[in-house]
Amino acid sequence: MTDLNTTYVPDQGGPLAKPVVLRTHLSLLVSDMERSAAFFADVLNMKITARGPQWIFMSFGRKHHDLALIQADEGARQGTLGLQHYGLEIQGDLDELRRLYAMLLTKGVEIVKITDHKVGFGLYFLDPDGNRFEFFCETVPDDDEGIRVLGKHNAPTAAIHNPYAGRFSQDLSDIVDGSDALGKEFGRRIVAALGGARAQSYGKACLVGTSGEYEHGNAFLTQTFADPVREAIGGGKAWVPSTGKVAGPGTSLDIPLAHKDALYVRSNYDTVTVSFGDAPRPDEVLIAFAFATRGRLHARLGGIRADEVVGADGLH
Repeated sequence: MTDLNTTYVPDQGGPLAKPVVLRTHLSLLVSDMERSAAFFADVLNMKITARGPQWIFMSFGRKHHDLALIQADEGARQGTLGLQHYGLEIQGDLDELRRLYAMLLTKGVEIVKITDHKVGFGLYFLDPDGNRFEFFCETVPDDDEGIRVLGKHNAPTAAIHNPYAGRFSQDLSDIVDGSDALGKEFGRRIVAALGGARAQSYGKACLVGTSGEYEHGNAFLTQTFADPVREAIGGGKAWVPSTGKVAGPGTSLDIPLAHKDALYVRSNYDTVTVSFGDAPRPDEVLIAFAFATRGRLHARLGGIRADEVVGADGLH
């Protein structure tokens, strides 16, 4: 076998090798490895399988280690780059996820959020060093169907400088007047993402950085911005549902969805949740426009069906 430390390179005449991943593990730099080991033993029921002067290996019981805790240098602080979260798919249904939620509350674990991923639900929480973990409960067990479902929702997003950050202005035309160009770019991106499929639902939202005000976000979302998006997707008779708030990076933004031609189609009332670890900064506004090519899975609350829409007045 060739020594990997040599400069030998295999013949590259054929296709490049692709890894076949059999299992994974996570390594964390932690401020107190004993404290972290106690946390994961208590919260995740992990066992210590090996240890050294500067490290501890832990396992869920099926392999030698799923988690490596590495003692960080004294005074080290968590940065803004690196691990976003570590997902743990659980056995069981949503009732089991609810029981785990109660367990985390009982143990005083900080819960970050609960997110509907369309193919399952994620319950996010923090370890003692602020690393984010997720209990994931899958609701669409068929992988092919999961890929299809995930492809049905898309939310192009942009973080934009807020020209009114830190000051009050009665006139917000610096935002409104240029927002048509932003709408055209959003339209281009969603058409590319749809890949020939037809959008059936839409919704928009804003997240305003802390040096701005909610009205600044709404100024980006007026008809001036929305009309080029409507045009790009082949029209939309209904008004675009909208929401927003003032907050910082990492905040979850729930974008409401409704049928683009008929608001009375109950099956298309839905939500897409997005969050970004680095936006919005205090002088930014994050704009999102979400789309879906179908209504909710297993919708059965009556009302007009999507295939019955007339699309004349934006309601029926």
